[in-house]
Amino acid sequence: MDINNFSRYSSGDLESLIEISPNAEFELCRHDGIKYIKGHNVLRRPDDFAEFLSKFPAEDRNISLQRNEKTEIDSSAPGFQQYLKENYFAKLNQKLFKVGYQMKLHRYPIQRVKFDNFTNCCYPGMLAFQKNYLPHTDRFGIAANLYLTDPGTKTSTSFYRIRCSSGNVYHNEFELSKAPKEDALELKARYIDEGANASWEPWVFFRGNDFYDFYYEIPAEYNSVSMYRGNVWHSICYDASPESKVRYSFVTAMFAE
Repeated sequence: MDINNFSRYSSGDLESLIEISPNAEFELCRHDGIKYIKGHNVLRRPDDFAEFLSKFPAEDRNISLQRNEKTEIDSSAPGFQQYLKENYFAKLNQKLFKVGYQMKLHRYPIQRVKFDNFTNCCYPGMLAFQKNYLPHTDRFGIAANLYLTDPGTKTSTSFYRIRCSSGNVYHNEFELSKAPKEDALELKARYIDEGANASWEPWVFFRGNDFYDFYYEIPAEYNSVSMYRGNVWHSICYDASPESKVRYSFVTAMFAE
């Protein structure tokens, strides 16, 4: 094995890849049941950062399942994800945390927060598995999605209200935790019913149905970031037709202990 086959970087090299642009702008936005931060022109070198990230290995869960191979990945995210070591991105994570804190998206003390990093990659021709185009919530408190490509077609993170047969509407899991038992049971039954016998199918650009009421979207624009709470129902909207290009994003997940 040749030493030159390894990808090696100095600490300065790594820091330059995640340097925030002097032209970066962040704004706090509100709409109906959500509050989020949108940032523009975030990184100084987004293309170099994307190239660096693309070198990390990834198991494409879709390929594993299509080949009837066992997989330890429990995420239902579309496309594939790369799971990354947080220590490479500590300064970027802390910067995004600070933006969220200063703009009052969250009030987490930094001492109580753990970070996790991964990528999401959606690509033309990808399939849906067990209807993973449907809205979901995250297990972490705050998600910051940094978009590193321009797919050339419409794509966004979209948000939904749960509309129960009782007429009650819920924007997030906190609201649902205070709901009548019947509404919570209806949501559970709907999850079970929609997942029953679901397997592979063409990817769906989902825009809601009688239960998931679409009401807002944050465009996934190149070199922008969207930061929001993980307990709201949301989904990736992406056109997986041949006309699209790859949608590639870097995620900082924040867990409050």
